[in-house]
Amino acid sequence: MRSLKRLMMMAMAIMIIAFSRDVLWAADAKMAENMSAQEVSEMIAKNPAIKIIDVRTQTEFQFQGYIKGAYNIPYWFMTKKFMLKDQEFEYAPGEMMKAPMNRYQFIKNQDFMMYVKELAKPDDAVVVYCGTSTRSAKAADEMVKAGYKDVVNMVGGLEEDKGWKAAKLPVEYMLKVQNLDPKYVYQPDRP
Repeated sequence: MRSLKRLMMMAMAIMIIAFSRDVLWAADAKMAENMSAQEVSEMIAKNPAIKIIDVRTQTEFQFQGYIKGAYNIPYWFMTKKFMLKDQEFEYAPGEMMKAPMNRYQFIKNQDFMMYVKELAKPDDAVVVYCGTSTRSAKAADEMVKAGYKDVVNMVGGLEEDKGWKAAKLPVEYMLKVQNLDPKYVYQPDRP
């Protein structure tokens, strides 16, 4: 009886140590900082050298507007393949995902970090945003994991209720169809 009790106590101690180690490692994991659109606007005003990266598609960037000074480096590209909600697909090599809704399939831009490295150094202050902060959160965390030290994800993105436009902050527009690169524009297959 005593040996069983002692064995159970040792097992509990091992589990507590293992759990606390995982908690400490998780707390030590580096993630991008999240800021509201208003906070990002104030940060840009104080430091005009900040690199601003818009990770939406080129079509979204040109037709839905963008923050002045932003560079467009898409994190995902849309394809011509239509996906039904919850249908699984490979969005990056070896990474499976379920479609969040009925929509065209998207694939990760495999050159994303290459373009980021051309634009910004690991010590540069960088703000990342998209339409709703879904893509930008993934992109910002990828940048932090790649060694970038000062990366901010703008929560709410450009379009959301709590995003840049909702805060009535200025948006630039590039409504010139002739500048749109056709390789980023996907038309649905017609019967």
